[in-house]
Amino acid sequence: PDNVIAAMLRADVILICTGRSLTHSAATVEAIRRGKRIGTHTNHMDSYVRAVRDLDAVLARGDRFCAILNAKPDRTLHLTTEKGTDLTVPAGNRKFINWAGDLRRRTGKVENIPGGEIMIAPPEGTGDGKLFVDLYVSTWASGKPPYDMVIEKGRLVECPQDTELVAKYNAKPGRNVLAEVAFGTNHAASKDAKCSMEIEKTLGTAHVALGSNVDFGGANQTDVHMD
Repeated sequence: PDNVIAAMLRADVILICTGRSLTHSAATVEAIRRGKRIGTHTNHMDSYVRAVRDLDAVLARGDRFCAILNAKPDRTLHLTTEKGTDLTVPAGNRKFINWAGDLRRRTGKVENIPGGEIMIAPPEGTGDGKLFVDLYVSTWASGKPPYDMVIEKGRLVECPQDTELVAKYNAKPGRNVLAEVAFGTNHAASKDAKCSMEIEKTLGTAHVALGSNVDFGGANQTDVHMD
Protein backbone atom coordinates (compact mmCIF):
# COMPACT_ATOMS: atom_id res chain seq x y z
CA PRO A 1 0.00 0.00 0.00
CA ASP A 2 1.15 3.51 -0.82
CA ASN A 3 0.96 4.69 2.81
CA VAL A 4 3.25 1.84 3.93
CA ILE A 5 5.75 2.58 1.15
CA ALA A 6 5.72 6.27 2.14
CA ALA A 7 6.37 5.37 5.78
CA MET A 8 9.28 3.12 4.76
CA LEU A 9 10.86 5.91 2.73
CA ARG A 10 10.55 8.36 5.65
CA ALA A 11 12.05 6.02 8.27
CA ASP A 12 15.71 5.39 9.04
CA VAL A 13 15.27 1.85 10.43
CA ILE A 14 12.45 -0.46 9.36
CA LEU A 15 11.36 -3.77 10.92
CA ILE A 16 8.94 -5.75 8.75
CA CYS A 17 7.05 -8.60 10.47
CA THR A 18 4.55 -10.01 7.97
CA GLY A 19 2.87 -13.24 6.90
CA ARG A 20 4.78 -13.23 3.60
CA SER A 21 8.32 -11.95 3.28
CA LEU A 22 8.78 -8.48 1.77
CA THR A 23 12.56 -8.87 1.55
CA HIS A 24 12.67 -8.73 -2.24
CA SER A 25 9.82 -6.27 -2.89
CA ALA A 26 10.19 -3.15 -5.04
CA ALA A 27 9.45 -0.93 -2.01
CA THR A 28 12.28 -2.56 -0.06
CA VAL A 29 14.69 -2.13 -2.98
CA GLU A 30 13.85 1.58 -3.20
CA ALA A 31 14.24 2.04 0.56
CA ILE A 32 17.68 0.41 0.43
CA ARG A 33 18.65 2.74 -2.41
CA ARG A 34 17.80 5.65 -0.12
CA GLY A 35 20.04 4.35 2.65
CA LYS A 36 17.48 2.71 4.97
CA ARG A 37 18.26 -0.25 7.23
CA ILE A 38 15.60 -2.98 7.02
CA GLY A 39 15.04 -6.18 9.00
CA THR A 40 12.44 -8.66 7.68
CA HIS A 41 10.79 -11.60 9.40
CA THR A 42 7.75 -13.82 8.85
CA ASN A 43 5.24 -15.15 11.36
CA HIS A 44 7.09 -17.27 13.89
CA MET A 45 8.45 -15.18 16.74
CA ASP A 46 10.28 -18.11 18.38
CA SER A 47 12.86 -17.82 15.62
CA TYR A 48 13.82 -14.41 16.99
CA VAL A 49 14.83 -16.00 20.28
CA ARG A 50 16.35 -19.26 19.06
CA ALA A 51 18.28 -18.20 15.98
CA VAL A 52 19.29 -14.58 16.69
CA ARG A 53 22.42 -15.14 18.73
CA ASP A 54 26.20 -15.18 18.27
CA LEU A 55 25.89 -12.60 15.49
CA ASP A 56 29.64 -12.07 15.29
CA ALA A 57 30.25 -15.81 14.82
CA VAL A 58 27.66 -16.03 12.04
CA LEU A 59 29.10 -12.90 10.40
CA ALA A 60 32.66 -14.24 10.53
CA ARG A 61 31.65 -17.65 9.16
CA GLY A 62 29.79 -16.07 6.24
CA ASP A 63 32.71 -13.78 5.43
CA ARG A 64 35.06 -16.79 5.42
CA PHE A 65 32.79 -18.83 3.13
CA CYS A 66 32.34 -15.89 0.73
CA ALA A 67 36.10 -15.39 0.54
CA ILE A 68 36.58 -19.05 -0.44
CA LEU A 69 33.77 -19.11 -3.01
CA ASN A 70 34.65 -15.74 -4.55
CA ALA A 71 38.39 -16.40 -4.78
CA LYS A 72 38.53 -17.48 -8.42
CA PRO A 73 37.10 -15.69 -11.48
CA ASP A 74 34.77 -17.46 -13.93
CA ARG A 75 34.10 -20.26 -11.46
CA THR A 76 31.33 -22.85 -11.70
CA LEU A 77 29.21 -24.07 -8.80
CA HIS A 78 28.38 -27.78 -8.67
CA LEU A 79 25.82 -28.79 -6.04
CA THR A 80 25.46 -32.51 -5.34
CA THR A 81 23.88 -34.61 -2.61
CA GLU A 82 23.58 -38.35 -2.04
CA LYS A 83 19.80 -37.95 -2.34
CA GLY A 84 19.95 -36.83 -5.97
CA THR A 85 20.72 -33.13 -6.29
CA ASP A 86 23.10 -32.54 -9.20
CA LEU A 87 23.02 -28.91 -10.32
CA THR A 88 25.75 -27.06 -12.24
CA VAL A 89 25.61 -23.26 -12.24
CA PRO A 90 28.23 -20.92 -13.77
CA ALA A 91 28.87 -17.98 -11.43
CA GLY A 92 30.31 -15.68 -14.11
CA ASN A 93 31.35 -12.37 -12.55
CA ARG A 94 28.67 -12.54 -9.85
CA LYS A 95 29.75 -12.67 -6.20
CA PHE A 96 28.47 -14.38 -3.07
CA ILE A 97 27.31 -11.93 -0.41
CA ASN A 98 26.95 -12.51 3.32
CA TRP A 99 23.52 -12.04 4.89
CA ALA A 100 24.32 -12.51 8.57
CA GLY A 101 21.50 -10.39 10.00
CA ASP A 102 23.87 -7.53 10.90
CA LEU A 103 22.10 -4.16 10.79
CA ARG A 104 24.51 -2.29 13.06
CA ARG A 105 26.13 -0.32 10.25
CA ARG A 106 24.39 2.81 9.02
CA THR A 107 24.21 1.85 5.36
CA GLY A 108 21.31 1.01 3.10
CA LYS A 109 20.69 -2.72 3.37
CA VAL A 110 18.09 -5.38 4.10
CA GLU A 111 18.69 -8.42 6.29
CA ASN A 112 16.49 -11.32 7.30
CA ILE A 113 15.97 -11.86 11.00
CA PRO A 114 17.23 -14.41 11.80
CA GLY A 115 20.15 -14.00 9.42
CA GLY A 116 22.76 -16.50 8.37
CA GLU A 117 23.20 -17.31 4.70
CA ILE A 118 25.59 -16.58 1.88
CA MET A 119 23.94 -16.12 -1.49
CA ILE A 120 24.64 -15.47 -5.13
CA ALA A 121 22.43 -14.40 -8.04
CA PRO A 122 23.63 -16.65 -10.91
CA PRO A 123 23.81 -15.12 -14.40
CA GLU A 124 20.33 -15.34 -15.87
CA GLY A 125 19.83 -18.16 -18.37
CA THR A 126 22.43 -20.41 -16.78
CA GLY A 127 22.20 -23.49 -14.63
CA ASP A 128 21.30 -27.08 -15.50
CA GLY A 129 20.50 -30.17 -13.49
CA LYS A 130 18.24 -31.63 -10.84
CA LEU A 131 17.29 -30.57 -7.33
CA PHE A 132 16.09 -33.01 -4.69
CA VAL A 133 14.18 -30.77 -2.26
CA ASP A 134 13.64 -32.50 1.08
CA LEU A 135 13.30 -29.74 3.70
CA TYR A 136 10.98 -27.04 2.39
CA VAL A 137 9.11 -26.09 -0.78
CA SER A 138 7.50 -22.75 -1.53
CA THR A 139 4.06 -21.78 -0.28
CA TRP A 140 2.77 -22.30 -3.82
CA ALA A 141 3.39 -26.04 -3.61
CA SER A 142 0.31 -28.26 -3.42
CA GLY A 143 2.16 -31.11 -1.71
CA LYS A 144 4.96 -31.71 0.75
CA PRO A 145 8.64 -32.58 0.23
CA PRO A 146 10.41 -34.42 -1.20
CA TYR A 147 10.20 -32.79 -4.64
CA ASP A 148 12.32 -33.40 -7.72
CA MET A 149 12.82 -30.18 -9.67
CA VAL A 150 14.55 -30.00 -13.07
CA ILE A 151 16.42 -26.83 -14.12
CA GLU A 152 17.37 -26.23 -17.76
CA LYS A 153 19.15 -23.11 -19.00
CA GLY A 154 18.44 -21.36 -15.72
CA ARG A 155 14.70 -22.06 -15.62
CA LEU A 156 12.43 -24.53 -13.83
CA VAL A 157 11.04 -26.90 -16.46
CA GLU A 158 9.75 -29.92 -14.56
CA CYS A 159 8.50 -31.12 -11.18
CA PRO A 160 6.81 -34.55 -11.46
CA GLN A 161 5.26 -34.32 -7.98
CA ASP A 162 3.52 -30.99 -8.70
CA THR A 163 2.80 -29.95 -12.29
CA GLU A 164 0.55 -27.18 -10.99
CA LEU A 165 3.55 -25.59 -9.26
CA VAL A 166 5.42 -25.41 -12.57
CA ALA A 167 2.35 -23.84 -14.19
CA LYS A 168 2.32 -21.10 -11.54
CA TYR A 169 5.96 -20.30 -12.17
CA ASN A 170 5.33 -20.19 -15.92
CA ALA A 171 2.27 -17.94 -15.60
CA LYS A 172 4.24 -14.66 -15.66
CA PRO A 173 7.58 -13.69 -17.22
CA GLY A 174 10.61 -14.17 -15.00
CA ARG A 175 8.96 -16.24 -12.29
CA ASN A 176 10.61 -19.52 -13.32
CA VAL A 177 14.16 -18.08 -13.44
CA LEU A 178 16.83 -19.56 -11.16
CA ALA A 179 17.41 -16.45 -9.05
CA GLU A 180 19.57 -17.56 -6.15
CA VAL A 181 21.90 -20.26 -4.87
CA ALA A 182 22.59 -20.04 -1.14
CA PHE A 183 24.07 -21.85 1.85
CA GLY A 184 23.00 -21.63 5.49
CA THR A 185 25.60 -20.33 7.96
CA ASN A 186 23.67 -20.02 11.24
CA HIS A 187 24.60 -22.70 13.78
CA ALA A 188 21.70 -21.67 16.05
CA ALA A 189 19.01 -22.06 13.36
CA SER A 190 17.03 -25.30 13.06
CA LYS A 191 16.01 -27.13 9.88
CA ASP A 192 12.97 -28.38 11.83
CA ALA A 193 11.67 -24.84 12.46
CA LYS A 194 8.22 -23.72 11.35
CA CYS A 195 9.60 -20.56 9.75
CA SER A 196 11.07 -20.92 6.26
CA MET A 197 13.24 -17.89 6.90
CA GLU A 198 14.95 -19.85 9.69
CA ILE A 199 15.07 -23.23 7.92
CA GLU A 200 17.10 -21.80 5.04
CA LYS A 201 19.65 -20.29 7.45
CA THR A 202 20.54 -23.63 9.05
CA LEU A 203 24.24 -24.46 8.91
CA GLY A 204 24.80 -27.45 6.62
CA THR A 205 21.86 -26.77 4.29
CA ALA A 206 21.59 -25.24 0.84
CA HIS A 207 18.68 -23.70 -1.01
CA VAL A 208 17.78 -22.09 -4.31
CA ALA A 209 15.17 -19.52 -5.21
CA LEU A 210 13.13 -18.78 -8.30
CA GLY A 211 12.00 -15.30 -9.37
CA SER A 212 13.30 -11.82 -8.61
CA ASN A 213 16.93 -11.16 -7.64
CA VAL A 214 17.59 -7.49 -8.44
CA ASP A 215 18.17 -6.60 -4.79
CA PHE A 216 21.28 -8.77 -4.42
CA GLY A 217 23.15 -8.46 -7.69
CA GLY A 218 20.84 -10.05 -10.27
CA ALA A 219 18.96 -8.65 -13.24
CA ASN A 220 15.65 -10.54 -13.10
CA GLN A 221 12.71 -8.39 -11.95
CA THR A 222 9.38 -10.16 -11.44
CA ASP A 223 6.56 -10.35 -8.90
CA VAL A 224 7.81 -13.23 -6.71
CA HIS A 225 10.88 -14.61 -4.98
CA MET A 226 10.31 -18.19 -3.82
CA ASP A 227 12.94 -20.15 -1.84
